[in-house]
Amino acid sequence: MSLTGKQKRHLRSLAQTLKPAIHLGKNGVTEAAVREITRALQRDELVKVKLQEADRADRAAQVEELVRQTGAELAGIVGGSLSLYLAPQPDPDRKGGPKIRLPKVEVGDVEEDQAED
Repeated sequence: MSLTGKQKRHLRSLAQTLKPAIHLGKNGVTEAAVREITRALQRDELVKVKLQEADRADRAAQVEELVRQTGAELAGIVGGSLSLYLAPQPDPDRKGGPKIRLPKVEVGDVEEDQAED
């Protein structure tokens, strides 16, 4: 699933009030960190991760690695924090459906999303 610009903005606005689920320190992206972030994503759908790495290139590499290993979508990066979104998988045992309702995809959204990248 690829998020549109409108959906990313919506998720970033929701993430503003979140506290970071995990802080990545000098060890970077570890197996334990990925496991905790994945659990939080499956439970909450949207999580904020605080990156401690000061170097921009290292932060970018960490973001790319987290997205790859968790299977989540990058909703946005603000300062040293990133927001990850994982759409819930259909589960008959899960009550109430998804917690986050994304804005509907409209015809103009695809062009808008490409302009942002």
